[in-house]
Amino acid sequence: NASGGRACDDSCAAIWGPFNAEAPPANQRQCGNPTRGGRLVTKFEGEGFHLDYYFPPRKETRAVFEILPQPASVALLSLEKAYKFKRSATAQHQQELALYQRALINGLEKLVPAVYLEGELEGRLRRDPTHLKGEEFERQANLIDALMCAVAVYHAWYWGAEKWEPAGKPEEGAILLPRADGYLTAGSA
Repeated sequence: NASGGRACDDSCAAIWGPFNAEAPPANQRQCGNPTRGGRLVTKFEGEGFHLDYYFPPRKETRAVFEILPQPASVALLSLEKAYKFKRSATAQHQQELALYQRALINGLEKLVPAVYLEGELEGRLRRDPTHLKGEEFERQANLIDALMCAVAVYHAWYWGAEKWEPAGKPEEGAILLPRADGYLTAGSA
């Protein structure tokens, strides 16, 4: 779309907005034309991947799809709200990122299936963001979001449609989201 949000952005906001985990509106004005996501899909398709939101769980696949860290973090880590830490290294954002990192440290090994980190990635997850500024803070924030997306993709592959579903239509824009009925308990919204 040229401006505003997509239908999948609105669907995400309807379900995950109460948890501060809505999708930011994606459009050509903000994301370029073709969009960065569109360019990535084209590049991956050239490598044998295909746009697919309905892949069978635990089967080898070469799918590419859009996924967001905020709804995934709320669902997988059983958070009351998504942590807000993007855009600047204010004291509040530094503290939010520290809390998010702690939630990941405490939650990844409790997931089914569990996720275990080691080496440099574990070290980066344990890095104290309250002293980071500028580009260093942005790199840390982006790494943590990328980690959450990787965990989300793994869980989407593992559980499939039982716990994940697309919002929107791939040809119009779609986001793979955790199913609210697969993760949220009654009264948690």
